[in-house]
Amino acid sequence: MKTDRQQGFTTIEGVILLVVAAAICLGGWWVWQVHQKNVANSINSYGDCVKAGYPVQASYPTVCSAHGKSFVNPDEQGVNPPDTTGLAVLSGTVTAGPTTPTCAAGSSCESVISQHIIEAEDSDNKVVATSKTDNDGKYTFYLKPGHYKLVLVPQVGLSAKQNEVDVVVGDNKFDLQLDTGIR
Repeated sequence: MKTDRQQGFTTIEGVILLVVAAAICLGGWWVWQVHQKNVANSINSYGDCVKAGYPVQASYPTVCSAHGKSFVNPDEQGVNPPDTTGLAVLSGTVTAGPTTPTCAAGSSCESVISQHIIEAEDSDNKVVATSKTDNDGKYTFYLKPGHYKLVLVPQVGLSAKQNEVDVVVGDNKFDLQLDTGIR
């Protein structure tokens, strides 16, 4: 006849084993979190982002994104844009509205989305260009002619009324209007 010891783990041994396994998992998770935070905190510029191997998006100016932060190439800020021969220049304003349930005559029921990252995705949902809205909510992309979807990053909980656009060589205007859901 087998004793309790030979039958397997006792309840206390099982609990101890579970506590040890949970402690090991929690410790591993904590070390990973600290590492991710250190990596994110060490990227403070476009150069840091590029050196760390994060993707540089084909836009003008070029942008490198890492851990929810985007960095614009400082060498391209304030410089004349590239030669746009054969490219589509897509520009417009990003607004959100309505901002109140009722709007007074003569006042705007929309607000501009300023200093926000906007991405252009191709028909394969691949990000091909990134821009940042200015203080007036204006953006500009230099793209190959084609069909694109414009997406805010992060999306801030607003849905676009229409975010797809076809662009052709030359200047293209497209205002991206976001719905706040306020009624």
